[in-house]
Amino acid sequence: MHVSLGLSRRLLNPSCALLSQLSRSFPFEMAVGLNGMVWFVAGDDLLTNTVAEALESAEDLDEAECRALAQRLAKKVEKLKGRREGNED
Repeated sequence: MHVSLGLSRRLLNPSCALLSQLSRSFPFEMAVGLNGMVWFVAGDDLLTNTVAEALESAEDLDEAECRALAQRLAKKVEKLKGRREGNED
């Protein structure tokens, strides 16, 4: 996916709040290019879509808002995974 150059620079910062918070919630791998291209792999479609949603939403957010976004998305993933597991019984 493609993000702005500003967001790609933020993602490359080792103290990026968004990536730090997301990585506490679930595993994923990401590569960020200085040209704004971002490649990522997550465990399943739900996690992949969540990472994409986070990147799309983070463009105009400050660090505190990015942390809050990541926390909301982590709760959303937990809720959806719980529904999936409940449906498998």
